[in-house]
Amino acid sequence: KLADEMFPQMNVSHTEIMKNLSGKCLPWWTYPDRDTRHLMENDGWWKSCEDEFINMYIASGFEKHQAEKMAPLIRPYVVDITKHRLHDDAITVLSSLKERGYRNYILSNNFPELTQMISHMGLDKYFEGCVVSARVGFAKPRKEIFEYARNLADNPQRCIMIGDNPIDDIKGAKDCGFDTILVNNRHPEYNGDYCDYICKTLTDMLDVLK
Repeated sequence: KLADEMFPQMNVSHTEIMKNLSGKCLPWWTYPDRDTRHLMENDGWWKSCEDEFINMYIASGFEKHQAEKMAPLIRPYVVDITKHRLHDDAITVLSSLKERGYRNYILSNNFPELTQMISHMGLDKYFEGCVVSARVGFAKPRKEIFEYARNLADNPQRCIMIGDNPIDDIKGAKDCGFDTILVNNRHPEYNGDYCDYICKTLTDMLDVLK
Protein backbone atom coordinates (compact mmCIF):
# COMPACT_ATOMS: atom_id res chain seq x y z
CA LYS A 1 0.00 0.00 0.00
CA LEU A 2 2.88 2.35 0.72
CA ALA A 3 4.32 1.59 -2.69
CA ASP A 4 0.96 2.32 -4.33
CA GLU A 5 0.61 5.61 -2.46
CA MET A 6 4.15 6.93 -2.88
CA PHE A 7 5.26 5.59 -6.24
CA PRO A 8 2.17 4.60 -8.24
CA GLN A 9 4.06 5.20 -11.50
CA MET A 10 6.28 2.20 -10.69
CA ASN A 11 3.28 -0.13 -10.94
CA VAL A 12 5.01 -2.86 -8.92
CA SER A 13 2.63 -5.71 -8.17
CA HIS A 14 1.71 -6.70 -4.63
CA THR A 15 2.62 -10.26 -5.56
CA GLU A 16 6.20 -9.25 -6.33
CA ILE A 17 6.56 -7.32 -3.07
CA MET A 18 5.06 -10.16 -1.03
CA LYS A 19 7.37 -12.67 -2.71
CA ASN A 20 10.40 -10.66 -1.61
CA LEU A 21 8.99 -10.11 1.87
CA SER A 22 7.95 -13.68 2.64
CA GLY A 23 10.36 -15.40 5.02
CA LYS A 24 12.62 -12.33 5.11
CA CYS A 25 12.94 -8.86 6.66
CA LEU A 26 11.82 -9.72 10.19
CA PRO A 27 14.32 -10.85 12.83
CA TRP A 28 12.82 -14.31 13.41
CA TRP A 29 13.46 -15.00 9.74
CA THR A 30 16.58 -12.91 9.16
CA TYR A 31 18.69 -14.31 11.99
CA PRO A 32 18.91 -18.12 11.74
CA ASP A 33 19.87 -18.55 15.40
CA ARG A 34 16.95 -16.30 16.41
CA ASP A 35 18.85 -14.79 19.31
CA THR A 36 17.93 -11.11 18.91
CA ARG A 37 19.04 -9.76 22.25
CA HIS A 38 21.58 -7.62 20.41
CA LEU A 39 18.65 -5.73 18.81
CA MET A 40 16.91 -4.76 22.03
CA GLU A 41 18.77 -1.48 22.59
CA ASN A 42 18.54 1.88 20.80
CA ASP A 43 15.69 0.87 18.49
CA GLY A 44 17.89 -1.85 17.02
CA TRP A 45 14.94 -4.12 16.26
CA TRP A 46 13.30 -1.66 13.88
CA LYS A 47 16.62 -0.50 12.43
CA SER A 48 17.35 -4.08 11.47
CA CYS A 49 13.94 -4.39 9.85
CA GLU A 50 14.33 -1.14 7.91
CA ASP A 51 17.64 -2.31 6.41
CA GLU A 52 15.89 -5.46 5.25
CA PHE A 53 12.85 -3.53 3.96
CA ILE A 54 15.18 -1.48 1.77
CA ASN A 55 16.63 -4.65 0.27
CA MET A 56 13.13 -6.03 -0.22
CA TYR A 57 11.95 -2.95 -2.11
CA ILE A 58 15.05 -2.89 -4.31
CA ALA A 59 14.57 -6.58 -5.13
CA SER A 60 10.98 -5.72 -6.08
CA GLY A 61 12.12 -3.19 -8.67
CA PHE A 62 12.35 0.15 -6.85
CA GLU A 63 15.32 2.50 -6.97
CA LYS A 64 17.49 2.70 -3.86
CA HIS A 65 16.36 6.25 -3.05
CA GLN A 66 12.72 5.17 -3.32
CA ALA A 67 13.31 2.16 -1.08
CA GLU A 68 15.06 4.32 1.51
CA LYS A 69 12.12 6.70 1.54
CA MET A 70 9.52 3.99 2.07
CA ALA A 71 11.29 1.73 4.55
CA PRO A 72 11.05 4.03 7.63
CA LEU A 73 7.32 4.54 6.99
CA ILE A 74 6.49 0.88 7.44
CA ARG A 75 6.82 1.16 11.22
CA PRO A 76 4.14 3.82 11.81
CA TYR A 77 1.92 2.07 9.30
CA VAL A 78 2.24 -1.29 11.07
CA VAL A 79 1.68 0.04 14.60
CA ASP A 80 -1.44 1.99 13.60
CA ILE A 81 -4.24 0.10 15.34
CA THR A 82 -6.73 1.16 12.67
CA LYS A 83 -4.80 -1.07 10.24
CA HIS A 84 -5.52 -4.20 12.31
CA ARG A 85 -8.65 -6.23 12.90
CA LEU A 86 -9.71 -9.02 15.20
CA HIS A 87 -11.29 -12.29 14.23
CA ASP A 88 -15.04 -11.88 14.57
CA ASP A 89 -15.23 -14.37 17.44
CA ALA A 90 -12.09 -13.23 19.31
CA ILE A 91 -13.75 -11.21 22.08
CA THR A 92 -16.43 -13.82 22.72
CA VAL A 93 -13.85 -16.59 23.02
CA LEU A 94 -11.49 -14.58 25.21
CA SER A 95 -14.35 -13.65 27.52
CA SER A 96 -15.51 -17.25 27.76
CA LEU A 97 -12.03 -18.57 28.55
CA LYS A 98 -11.55 -15.99 31.26
CA GLU A 99 -14.93 -16.89 32.79
CA ARG A 100 -13.87 -20.55 32.78
CA GLY A 101 -10.83 -19.71 34.87
CA TYR A 102 -8.11 -19.74 32.23
CA ARG A 103 -5.28 -17.24 32.64
CA ASN A 104 -4.51 -15.99 29.17
CA TYR A 105 -1.13 -14.69 27.99
CA ILE A 106 -0.03 -13.42 24.62
CA LEU A 107 3.14 -15.09 23.33
CA SER A 108 4.06 -13.56 20.02
CA ASN A 109 6.82 -13.10 17.49
CA ASN A 110 6.15 -9.45 16.98
CA PHE A 111 7.28 -5.83 17.07
CA PRO A 112 8.12 -3.95 20.29
CA GLU A 113 4.93 -1.86 20.34
CA LEU A 114 2.57 -4.84 20.51
CA THR A 115 1.88 -4.50 24.24
CA GLN A 116 0.83 -0.86 23.91
CA MET A 117 -1.31 -1.66 20.88
CA ILE A 118 -3.15 -4.38 22.80
CA SER A 119 -3.91 -1.85 25.52
CA HIS A 120 -5.09 0.79 23.05
CA MET A 121 -7.39 -1.77 21.42
CA GLY A 122 -8.97 -2.53 24.80
CA LEU A 123 -7.75 -6.14 24.85
CA ASP A 124 -5.48 -6.03 27.88
CA LYS A 125 -8.36 -6.88 30.23
CA TYR A 126 -8.49 -10.36 28.71
CA PHE A 127 -4.80 -11.12 29.29
CA GLU A 128 -2.60 -11.55 32.34
CA GLY A 129 0.54 -10.63 30.44
CA CYS A 130 2.23 -10.26 27.08
CA VAL A 131 5.50 -11.83 25.92
CA VAL A 132 6.86 -10.30 22.70
CA SER A 133 9.95 -11.57 20.91
CA ALA A 134 11.24 -8.07 20.20
CA ARG A 135 11.30 -7.34 23.95
CA VAL A 136 12.54 -10.73 25.16
CA GLY A 137 15.34 -11.20 22.64
CA PHE A 138 14.25 -14.65 21.53
CA ALA A 139 11.55 -15.71 19.09
CA LYS A 140 9.43 -18.83 18.78
CA PRO A 141 10.21 -21.70 18.34
CA ARG A 142 13.24 -21.18 20.62
CA LYS A 143 12.74 -22.69 24.04
CA GLU A 144 13.87 -19.51 25.81
CA ILE A 145 10.72 -17.56 24.94
CA PHE A 146 8.42 -20.40 26.02
CA GLU A 147 10.30 -20.74 29.29
CA TYR A 148 10.05 -16.98 29.79
CA ALA A 149 6.28 -17.16 29.33
CA ARG A 150 5.95 -20.12 31.69
CA ASN A 151 7.91 -18.29 34.39
CA LEU A 152 5.81 -15.17 33.89
CA ALA A 153 2.71 -17.29 34.55
CA ASP A 154 4.26 -18.60 37.81
CA ASN A 155 5.04 -22.04 36.37
CA PRO A 156 1.54 -23.54 36.22
CA GLN A 157 1.15 -27.29 36.11
CA ARG A 158 -0.39 -27.11 32.64
CA CYS A 159 0.39 -24.67 29.83
CA ILE A 160 -1.53 -24.69 26.57
CA MET A 161 -0.14 -23.00 23.48
CA ILE A 162 -2.71 -21.81 20.95
CA GLY A 163 -1.35 -20.74 17.61
CA ASP A 164 -1.63 -20.86 13.83
CA ASN A 165 1.96 -21.80 12.96
CA PRO A 166 2.78 -25.54 13.08
CA ILE A 167 6.49 -24.94 13.65
CA ASP A 168 6.90 -21.73 15.64
CA ASP A 169 3.81 -22.21 17.79
CA ILE A 170 3.07 -25.92 17.90
CA LYS A 171 6.40 -27.73 17.66
CA GLY A 172 8.19 -25.06 19.67
CA ALA A 173 5.66 -25.29 22.48
CA LYS A 174 5.47 -29.09 22.47
CA ASP A 175 9.25 -29.30 22.74
CA CYS A 176 8.93 -27.26 25.94
CA GLY A 177 6.23 -29.45 27.45
CA PHE A 178 3.17 -27.40 26.54
CA ASP A 179 -0.11 -28.84 25.35
CA THR A 180 -0.91 -27.47 21.90
CA ILE A 181 -3.92 -26.33 19.88
CA LEU A 182 -3.54 -25.38 16.23
CA VAL A 183 -6.23 -22.92 15.13
CA ASN A 184 -6.85 -21.09 11.83
CA ASN A 185 -4.14 -23.21 10.23
CA ARG A 186 -2.52 -21.42 7.29
CA HIS A 187 -0.52 -24.48 6.24
CA PRO A 188 -2.86 -27.06 4.64
CA GLU A 189 0.03 -29.46 4.07
CA TYR A 190 0.58 -29.81 7.83
CA ASN A 191 0.18 -33.43 9.01
CA GLY A 192 -0.69 -32.71 12.65
CA ASP A 193 2.65 -33.58 14.27
CA TYR A 194 3.16 -32.23 17.81
CA CYS A 195 -0.43 -31.01 17.94
CA ASP A 196 -2.90 -32.18 20.58
CA TYR A 197 -5.92 -30.54 18.96
CA ILE A 198 -6.72 -28.86 15.67
CA CYS A 199 -9.54 -26.30 15.61
CA LYS A 200 -10.81 -24.62 12.50
CA THR A 201 -11.92 -21.47 14.34
CA LEU A 202 -11.37 -19.80 17.69
CA THR A 203 -14.92 -20.71 18.69
CA ASP A 204 -14.18 -24.40 18.12
CA MET A 205 -11.61 -24.21 20.93
CA LEU A 206 -14.42 -23.77 23.46
CA ASP A 207 -15.31 -27.44 22.88
CA VAL A 208 -11.76 -28.39 23.87
CA LEU A 209 -11.12 -25.94 26.70
CA LYS A 210 -14.06 -26.78 28.95
